[in-house]
Amino acid sequence: MRTLRRQFQPSPQAALLGTLGLYLLLAVGYSLVVPLGEAPDEVSHYAYVRWLAVHQRLPEPQGAVFGEVFQPPLYYALVAPLTAWQPDEGVPVEANGDFELGHPVRRVRVLIQPPAARWPWRGEALAWHVVRLASALFGAVAVVATYRLARLVVPASPWAAVLAAAFVAFVPQFTFQGGTVTNDTPATALSALGLLALVSGVRRAWRYHPATERSWRLAGLLGGLGVWAKTSGWVLAGTAFLAWALTWREPGRWRRLLALVLPWGGVAVPWLAWNLWQYGDPFGWALMHQVTDERVGPLTWPVFREVLQGLYRTFWAGFGGAAHISLPSTLNVALGIWWGLAVVGLGWLAWVRWRRRARHPDDRSLILLGLLAAHVALVLAAWVQWTRTVLGTGQGRLIFPALPALAVLLAVGWLALVRRWRAGERGAVPTMVGLWGLFGAWVLMGYLRPLYVAPPPVTRPPEFVEAGWTFGEEMRLRRYFVPWTVDHHLPPGTQAEAYFEWEAIRPLDDRRLLLQLIDDEGRPVWVKEGTPSAGRDTTDQWLPHTPVGAWHRIEIPPGTPPGWYRLMLSVHTPDGRALPMTDEQGNFLGEQVMVGQVTVVEQP
Repeated sequence: MRTLRRQFQPSPQAALLGTLGLYLLLAVGYSLVVPLGEAPDEVSHYAYVRWLAVHQRLPEPQGAVFGEVFQPPLYYALVAPLTAWQPDEGVPVEANGDFELGHPVRRVRVLIQPPAARWPWRGEALAWHVVRLASALFGAVAVVATYRLARLVVPASPWAAVLAAAFVAFVPQFTFQGGTVTNDTPATALSALGLLALVSGVRRAWRYHPATERSWRLAGLLGGLGVWAKTSGWVLAGTAFLAWALTWREPGRWRRLLALVLPWGGVAVPWLAWNLWQYGDPFGWALMHQVTDERVGPLTWPVFREVLQGLYRTFWAGFGGAAHISLPSTLNVALGIWWGLAVVGLGWLAWVRWRRRARHPDDRSLILLGLLAAHVALVLAAWVQWTRTVLGTGQGRLIFPALPALAVLLAVGWLALVRRWRAGERGAVPTMVGLWGLFGAWVLMGYLRPLYVAPPPVTRPPEFVEAGWTFGEEMRLRRYFVPWTVDHHLPPGTQAEAYFEWEAIRPLDDRRLLLQLIDDEGRPVWVKEGTPSAGRDTTDQWLPHTPVGAWHRIEIPPGTPPGWYRLMLSVHTPDGRALPMTDEQGNFLGEQVMVGQVTVVEQP
């Protein structure tokens, strides 16, 4: 039985291939499940890609690309040719006016997906999905590079490399990014490759390897490319200096330094020169400040603590266009405990290795682990400085250039505990990798997919008005509830929830709901236009004769003059044409109908 069990235990290489295959499967799954644009800043990232494809020059701070225009262009230039076949049709999504971050139902979709953005993909939507698939390949590079990095840092433990690669592959946020358009994934891949080249160079210098300088030249080249991928690529320069310092006593230290610096500068200087010429400073800070929200005032501890909490939460999962969908808090706590166990294992391993240093003077893996820890610390320090500069930095993806190094550290810590408990790592690691992969699959299929696919839970109010109004002989308002009546006297700034229940009579095209609060002379003081389902979907996705209920927020805007106001409802085509209304007897009602009324009084 023991022989049979050994026969079916995978090798580290087979486990890596399985990990890589599952990562690609999940990344492609995210690209299919997540609607276009429903990832942090994805609309701006894709707009950058399309600008390069159409105009063949760097973008200007305008339009959809505005928020990311300061980003270095490497990633966008690599994927832009994949969309060159497509004429510029504009980004096929629009802002969801019903999105509310604190609402249990209306917090899911930041954008409205019109028919042109959905399956079967064509035109701009197809080009967008092609770029998403290309992003998954950058993630695969990061997974393999992390494996190779761990093999160099702890060569005696190949299973630690498998575990490190699996950690990178199945962190839900990283897998999610692999299925979206973002420069964070290639930045992580280049960070992993750069660390791999640096560790290789250090080990070769220690062994007086004749090809030492080749590794340092490769590290310089990758470091320069990292600067072209994302501004955070500069962090690797500090790690490179520390790596070079580890070889100070070895012969040829100045040749190694030149081999590192010359390629790095040769690749990075043109980007610095461009920024200096265009914006007056080599790093493009002027442009960055122009298109980002700057932090005003000092970064106090209460504010920083809240940002730290967001950083940890979204390290595991920050889904959605505003990175607002995270895992349940119990899972975040459990993952933190799992992380803490790795730290305990690392501490125990460092203590044991330190005590045995006299008997094993050639074992320098602890020094290399220290180099990786220093890289993590430098990334965190750069993130703190970035947090002091701009708002919205509580997002775990911003520290993903440290993910490969962090994965190796955690994997070594976990395996230290496995050995401490006398467990066989050949059996324990495949089990851990399998469970970690199942967790990644569950996050996609069991947690995130239902948010975008399943209909939201909607509670019907206990009281409502039976309407039965038909719009354009294609859709019907079955019933509604508006809390404002002629007896209500409310001050400006009052908000409330109104319920509308719809039904498609036949298959629909896209239709829009228009709510207006108008004064006694017919002038609107508040207007809301959006989907009848309050941003959940568009009417072309409705099944005939299936009720669709939705709660809509209505408002008396601040500054509204006292007087009598009516809440009017109408349904329009996307080009603004109002659908004619009839009642249940077929009588024509006009193009809009009153569903509520209120008297606005002065603010007390």
